[in-house]
This record gives sequence, structure tokens and C-alpha cells, in this order.
Amino acid sequence: MNRIAAVILALLIPLAMRDCGAVYGQTTTQPTNVPVLAWNQPARNLPTIAAMGVTTVLGAEIENGKALAPDVLAAAKIAWVKASQDAGLNIILKAPTGPLPVNCVGIILSIDEPNGKAIPPAAMLGERDDLRARYPGVPLILSLAGDKITSANFRAADQVQLYKDYAALADVLTVDVYSFNRDATRYKATWTADAVKTLKAVTGKPVIAWIECNDQQLKPIGGANRAPTPAEIKETVDAAMGAGAAGIGWFMTCDSGKYGWPQS
Repeated sequence: MNRIAAVILALLIPLAMRDCGAVYGQTTTQPTNVPVLAWNQPARNLPTIAAMGVTTVLGAEIENGKALAPDVLAAAKIAWVKASQDAGLNIILKAPTGPLPVNCVGIILSIDEPNGKAIPPAAMLGERDDLRARYPGVPLILSLAGDKITSANFRAADQVQLYKDYAALADVLTVDVYSFNRDATRYKATWTADAVKTLKAVTGKPVIAWIECNDQQLKPIGGANRAPTPAEIKETVDAAMGAGAAGIGWFMTCDSGKYGWPQS
């Protein structure tokens, strides 16, 4: 693990094991002494996820932000950062434009899952280099589609090189694979772990696993898509940690399964 990756992992480590049953009626236990993240959450949810044991949240997530005037949106982002600080949370930002808040411990590259969108690593070099120049020493994070990792043919040299090039964009990688929201009759709780293990072996980089924990209301792709049960969440986390995940992140959506956050 390189020095920057070690820094971000140390900053994100939670102090103790917490129960995360306060959200969506799910009850499971988070692992101890690993980073515990949450995907984009609006300001009003931040005290709740902090009480769950989350240490770091991605953002800023502004409710119905696309409908806001630029000045209103800018003020809402400042308020979101203040809310994260009041909740005692670290934050990871996307596309920052000014000085970083004191509780910012990383920057996530703006293209999510480029490997699932046929976006080559070379297309993201400009953003990486810009962020390195403007925020030296701040860890960069890249989120990759886990299903494309588990289906890749890594016996082929070009596929190995492709993922090494993706890994060169960032200090820490994340994967997202949602077995039960995609097809609970087909995919197992170990799918996330398979993605973690494969990506670590190919790239040598720390990998954080995003974990599904409620009904994302996805379009069915064959069988039955649903929220995972508490036991399935625990099995997914245990398998990911056993595969060498450097941390976990809760991927939580609102009641409709979509962002915009009219519900909670």
C-alpha cells in the first residue's frame, strides 16, 4: 500500500463496532477497524448515518440540486459541508473547485464506473493531473463497476493492462456489485467479494466495497430484484472483508430507489 493510500485508510478508520439497524429497518453489524463510508447522502441524513458508525460520506448531495439556481446550489453545498462537520463526519468530494474543507479526506474522480461505460483511462488523465496539481497529497478515489471486473478475461494481457491503467488514476479503488437488487435468484452474496479479490490481485491497490442495504427499485434483468435481508447484508460484508476489502461503504438510496431525496 502506498503512503497516500495508507493515510486515507487511517483517516477513515472508525473507533468501534456499531449497529446499523437505525436505517431502513435493516439490522447488521459493521466490521471493526476498517473505513465505513456512505454514498451520497443529503444533509438531513448525516446525523443518522454518523450514529450508525459511518465515518465518511461522499458528497455534497443536495436534494433536487439540478433544479436549484447556481447561487442557491452553492449555498446548499456550503451548508452540507457544515452539516457534515457538525455530525463529526469526514467527507470525500467530487469535482471540488476551491480550498478543501478541513474534514475532506479525499476526492473521488468525477466519472463513476468508467469501466462500465467504455470510457478509457486515458480520457480521465486530465482530471487526475489537474487534481494532483491543485490538491497535492490529497488521496484520489476511483469507483469501478464490479460486474465488469468479475466478467473480464484477465488471462488476456490487454484486460490486465486496462485495469492497471484504471488503477493508476487513483490511490484507492472502490467496487459496487448489488447481487440482490440485480437478481436475487441468480447472484450470490459473494459476488462483491469476487470483485474485491480480483481487483486487488490485478492492481495491487486498496479496494473498498460498496454494500447494498435497501431496495434500489432497479429494473429487473431476469429474475427477482429486491432489498437484501439483514442476514444477506452480513454475509456480503463478511465475504468482502474475507476477500481483503480495505473498507466498506453503505450504498443507500431514498424510498423510491432514486436520488433527489423527496423521501427518506
